[in-house]
Amino acid sequence: MTNVTKCSVLYVAVVFATLSFPAGRAQEPAPLRIASGPLAVEFNVSQGRFTITDSRTGRRWTSLPAEGVTVISARQAGPSQLAMVLRESGSQVEFNCSMSVLPDGRVVFDLDAGDRTTEFKTLEFPPALETNFEDGALTFCDRSCGVLIPQNDKEFPTKVLRSYGNTGLDMPWAGVLDIKKGDGMMVLIEPWADAAMILRPDSRERYWLQPRWIASMQRWAYPRRVAYRFSPAGGYVALAKMYRDYARETGLLKTMAEKAAERPKVAWLKGGACIWGSDGLKFAREARAAGIRRGIVYDRYEPPRPFPAADIKAMTDLGFLVSEYDDLYQCEEGVTGFGRDRMEEAGVRTADGKPIAGWDGQGFIRSPSLGLRAARTYMPSLLEKHPYTARFLDETSTVDLLEDYHPNHRLDRRQDMAYRIELFRYFQKELGLVVGGEHGKAWNVPVEDYTEGMMSGPFWWGEGNKPGHLIVPKDRTYMPANFAKYGDDYKVRIPLWELVFHDCLVTTWYWGDSSDWFYETQPDVSSRKDLSNILYGTMPLLWADNKGYGWNRNRARFLETVRNVCHFHERVGFDELLTHEYLSEDRAVQRTRFSGGGVAVVNFGDEARAYEDGERTLLLAPLGFYATAPGFRQSRTIEKGNVVTRIEAKGLLTVESKERRRIGPVEVQGSLTAFEAAPGRWHLLAETQGESTVDMRELAAPAVPKRCSLVKLAADGATTKELAPDLPGCKVVLPAASGLRLFGVQMTF
Repeated sequence: MTNVTKCSVLYVAVVFATLSFPAGRAQEPAPLRIASGPLAVEFNVSQGRFTITDSRTGRRWTSLPAEGVTVISARQAGPSQLAMVLRESGSQVEFNCSMSVLPDGRVVFDLDAGDRTTEFKTLEFPPALETNFEDGALTFCDRSCGVLIPQNDKEFPTKVLRSYGNTGLDMPWAGVLDIKKGDGMMVLIEPWADAAMILRPDSRERYWLQPRWIASMQRWAYPRRVAYRFSPAGGYVALAKMYRDYARETGLLKTMAEKAAERPKVAWLKGGACIWGSDGLKFAREARAAGIRRGIVYDRYEPPRPFPAADIKAMTDLGFLVSEYDDLYQCEEGVTGFGRDRMEEAGVRTADGKPIAGWDGQGFIRSPSLGLRAARTYMPSLLEKHPYTARFLDETSTVDLLEDYHPNHRLDRRQDMAYRIELFRYFQKELGLVVGGEHGKAWNVPVEDYTEGMMSGPFWWGEGNKPGHLIVPKDRTYMPANFAKYGDDYKVRIPLWELVFHDCLVTTWYWGDSSDWFYETQPDVSSRKDLSNILYGTMPLLWADNKGYGWNRNRARFLETVRNVCHFHERVGFDELLTHEYLSEDRAVQRTRFSGGGVAVVNFGDEARAYEDGERTLLLAPLGFYATAPGFRQSRTIEKGNVVTRIEAKGLLTVESKERRRIGPVEVQGSLTAFEAAPGRWHLLAETQGESTVDMRELAAPAVPKRCSLVKLAADGATTKELAPDLPGCKVVLPAASGLRLFGVQMTF
C-alpha cells in the first residue's frame, strides 16, 4: 500500500459565494438543513460539522473533525441534498461532493475529482460519525468469518482495513452499533477497489469508521461513493441483512441452489467435508464404508501427482468430488502452463518497472489478464486424462487486487478484479467444475462454490505461525496471541459473513487452521471448531495424513467431527442463515436459525448449561450442542449425570455414552453408529466398552425385514467373515472390544 504522511487535523473553512454580511458586524452563517424519510441532516457552516438525527431512535450522530480536507464551498441543492467542493490538503486536488439523504435511511456521498487525471494519494471524506452509545461495538470481516469487538479495544492490531487487500475487508463495509439498544450504522464503500476503512479514535479513545479513498494508478480516475446506512434495531444481524439486500441488488447474491441447477455436482458439497492429504481411492472406499457419504477428496498438493484416471472415476462413483490444487496467480519461470510462465512477458510490474515476487518470495506474480490464457493451455487436456470434478484455485480469490504497470498489460485494481472473475467463470461455465478458492471476498461469491479459510478468524498468520507452510503445531505456543483473542475466542467471533452469504458459498477453515490442526496440542480447539461448524452450518476441513487427526491415527475422532458437523450441514448447508444470538451473558451459549427450519444451539463453555427448546429443558454438556432440522435431531447433553451424544434421522442413528444407555433400538456403552449404506443393507460402526445390542427391525421401521444376517467388514466395506446368517428376531448383539469395528447387516424383506 502507498505510504501516506498523516495529516494533522485542520480547521474546516466554509466559504459561501452567495452569503453577504452587514458591514462592521460578524454574523454566523445559517446551518444548512436537509432531510428525507427518518433522517435529518444539519451542516454547521462555521464548525464544518454534520449532525444526523434518526427519528426512529432519536439518536444524534455528529461528525468528527475532518482530517486533511478543506470544504471550500457548500450549498443546498434541494430539500434532501447538499453540494460541496473539497480540497485535499496534501495534493491541493479539488473534489465535488454531493451529499444526499434517501428515504430508506441512507446518507450517500458521491465524490468526483474536478480533474480525474491529476496525481493524488488519498482523500479521507466524508468524516467519521460519533454518537453516545451505551455499549458500543465494531463489526466487520477482516479475513475472517466476522468479529464483534468493543469500540474501546485499543489492542486490535489492524487500524486500517483495506477494501482490496488480502488482509482487509472481505465485504466492503464495516458497522458500528450499540450492543444494548441494537441500533447502529453501516459504512458501505462502493465501488470498493481503491479504498480503506480507518478505525479512527475520538477524544475518549472510542473507535469510529472513517472512509479513505486511495489513488487508482496514482490518479482519482473515476467517481466514488460511500453510503452511511442507519439501522434502528437488530444489531449486527440487521447490518448484515442490510448488506445482503445490497448484494442482491448488485448481482452478488447467487445461491448454491442456482449454482447446482447449472452444475448438478455442486449439490455434492452439501453435507461434505474438505479432506486433504489422503491416499485417494483407498481412503474414499474406507470413508464411504464408515459413513462419510460426501466430501472433497484432494489430489496430492505435492508430487507424486495426479491421481490415476481410474481412481478419480471410482471416487466419483462413490459420491466424492475429486479436486486438485492449482494456482494461476503466481508461477515459476517456464513455458506458459501449469504453474509456469515467462516473467518478462507475463509478470506484473510496479510503477517503477520492477516485477513482484510471489507469496513468501517465491516465483513471480502473473498478470491477472493472462491467467485465463495459461489455464486454457493445460486444463482441457488435463481433464481428458484426469476427469476431476472440482478445482481449488489458491490465492486468486483473496490476495490483494493489483495495479500492473507492464506496458503490454497495464491494468488497475478494478480490471484485476474483472479478470479474476473471468478466470473463475471459465472453470465454472466452460469446464463445468465445482470451483473452490482460498478465503473469499464479496466480489467472487457468484463465481465460486466453496472457499477455504472463511471460518478462520483474523491473525492466524501471526509471528511464529506459518499456516501456509503447513508446519504442524508442536506445543500450545504455536497459536498466535492475537488469533487466540480475536479468531478462536467465541466471545469475539461471529458469523457475519454467513449472515450475508451462507446460502451462496460453502465455507470452511484454512488448511493451516483446519478442524484438526491443533488436536495434538490443544484438543479443546478441535471441539470448539466442531461447535462453530454446527452453529454456522458450515463444512469441516480435515487432514487424512500426519497433519491433523490422521485417518490412520485418530480415525474415531476424524469420524466424530464428520458425524457431528456434516449431517447437520446436509440439512442446512444451502439455507440462508437468518439469525445469530447470544443466550447467556458470558456469550458461551449461542443459537442460530436457518431458512429451512434448522436451529443450532451450542455451549462453548466448560460447564453444563440449561436450554429450553419450547418443549423441554435440556442440559447442554460442556462443549455440547443441540441441533434440529426437519426430520433430524442431534444433541450432546447431560442425562442422569452422564454426557450422551445422539444423532437421529431416517437411515441414521448415533449413540455415544460412557455409561450403558438405551436409546430407541440401540443399547450401548461406548459409541455406536448405525446407518443405511444401501437399500436393505446397514453398516454398524462400534467402539464399545460393554456388550451392545441393536434391534434392526425397530431401526428399519416402518419396513419389516423377515430375515437379517450379520457379517464382519473390512475397513473398505468388504465382507471378511460371516457371523450370523440368520439373527434371531433381527437383533444384533456385539461383544465388548477395543478399537473401531465395522459390521454389516443384510436385510431380506
